Amino acid sequence: MARAVNRKIDIDLEPLSDKSVRMRVDVHRDNFIFLKDPSTGNEIIKQIRADLSHLTFKRIRIATAQMLLSELGYDTNYPDGILGPKTRNAILRFQRRNSNRADGKLNSHLISILKKKRDALRAAKNMER
Repeated sequence: MARAVNRKIDIDLEPLSDKSVRMRVDVHRDNFIFLKDPSTGNEIIKQIRADLSHLTFKRIRIATAQMLLSELGYDTNYPDGILGPKTRNAILRFQRRNSNRADGKLNSHLISILKKKRDALRAAKNMER
C-alpha cells in the first residue's frame, strides 16, 4: 500500500508460477476507486513499452521544463510533455519575472536558465538547514 497526495494505492502480487506473477493495482481517492488494473507482469511490460514508444525528444524536453517550472513554483498541472496553455502561461510568467524576453517559447536556453534557478533555489534551501 502507498499514498500519493489524497490517493491510496494498493498493489497485490500473486505468484502464478516460479516465472510469472499477477499484479493488481487499485487506486482510490476518497471512497472512489478510479483505477482497477488486474494484469500480469508481461502485460505491464507491454503497457510500459507502448507508453515509452510515444516519448519523443520534444516531449521529454517539454516534460523536463514542466518539472523545473513546477519546482520553481510555476504551476503547469503535471509533466505530461505537452506544451498546452497552462505550461505556456507558466513559461511566460517565469520569463517576465526573470527579465527574459517573454515569448512563451521553450528552447534549450530557457531550460538552462530554469536549471540554474532550480539549483540556486536548492542551494538556498540547503543553506537554511
